[in-house]
Amino acid sequence: MNRTDNTKRITYVLFIVLMALSVLTLLEPGTAEANWTKNATCIGCHSNLHATSTINVAVDGTETTSAALDNDGVDSIEIDWKFEGSEWTSSKESNGVLIAVPDGWSVSAGTTNSPGITNWSSAWDSADGLSWTFLADQGDCPANYDCYAVQFLCPWDHDSGGENMACNVASCETGTDQDGVASRMGTDAVVKTSVSETAGAYSIMVYGIGYDGNQKAYKSQTINVTVSAPAANNAPNAPADHAQYRNDGSTALSNGQTTNETTVKFKATVSDSDSDDTKLEVEIISNASSYAGTVTCSSGFVTSGTVATVTCSSLSDGVSYKWRARTNDGTDTSAWQTWGGADPDVTVKTAMDVGIDTSANSAPTL
Repeated sequence: MNRTDNTKRITYVLFIVLMALSVLTLLEPGTAEANWTKNATCIGCHSNLHATSTINVAVDGTETTSAALDNDGVDSIEIDWKFEGSEWTSSKESNGVLIAVPDGWSVSAGTTNSPGITNWSSAWDSADGLSWTFLADQGDCPANYDCYAVQFLCPWDHDSGGENMACNVASCETGTDQDGVASRMGTDAVVKTSVSETAGAYSIMVYGIGYDGNQKAYKSQTINVTVSAPAANNAPNAPADHAQYRNDGSTALSNGQTTNETTVKFKATVSDSDSDDTKLEVEIISNASSYAGTVTCSSGFVTSGTVATVTCSSLSDGVSYKWRARTNDGTDTSAWQTWGGADPDVTVKTAMDVGIDTSANSAPTL
């Protein structure tokens, strides 16, 4: 055999090996989804606008594409969205969800709610039972935006650590379709601005990512957000109709009355012009002391315009007390309001004489 024959044989063997490797690669489970990784946005690869699908968005439960946020980093909106179309999955089996928010804003899982979106599935609540992940690779994210995806942890094994895709057909290897319908997918998110964000107009983009037939595609919707400084808080109203009671909460104690219990309850109607939840605060001191502006005991927060109850315990036996109350809305308080007429308001005396005659009986007179 000459050198030319050897060269031909080696070339043929190499060709056969390369073909075999190619076939094995094509048959490898999960290769159809190999473009999905937890570190990238996917919209760079799935760059074709889905031609026939729809996307529906709700903000705080109402279907709309506009929202308003205070720039305090506390105020939030919940965004729910669903994307649907007969060709969303085809043979590719999976969908991804993505949200792009202005730099520095926060994204967290939504709540279990019932947004006004037709065919909404509770399986999608709380970000499909998972959470949002800030993507390490922001290269495909729009400029001046931060992109987040849900890491679904599907069963495919071609990505280290997990996936940002979800099964969307029943035959999805060993995965489970979120809602049981292959043509639709949804999710939700709670969004807050960065603290002291500049007031103005902003946009949030939400995405569905998958396939249009066998073509990688996406569908998006822009939500227009107006950011403003929160309105100044108004101080709550002074408590009204306040009164004192025995420990049972129903037996009233009149001004200056003595009780044989070391616990006294105080009630008042609390309200706020901003409709904030409010609570009742009480300062109770001995009649000989001077008020210092220190809260002794308080109620929990109640709905504005309702009655709040304060329990003050461990009062000292043999001491006369006076008290005053105010309303607190969590930010500001009303002025203190004293109660009753002349002080003291109440006296604690646990060993009260209840008028029982304990003297020995005399013999009757015949």
